[in-house]
Amino acid sequence: MEEELFQQRTDLTALNEAVMSIRSEIKKIIVGQDEMVKLIIAALLAEGHILIEGVPGVAK
Repeated sequence: MEEELFQQRTDLTALNEAVMSIRSEIKKIIVGQDEMVKLIIAALLAEGHILIEGVPGVAK
């Protein structure tokens, strides 16, 4: 039981590191849209759909 919990924590840690790495790479291209990037990554992980709205001239 304890080994299973350790494995789950390890998996979550690896997933968190991967998501943080993806966010840092995206932030190099898209500036000032941190909340949008966070929500897009969440939708992708949940295999959901994304509708991006915003004013003209921002990275959509």
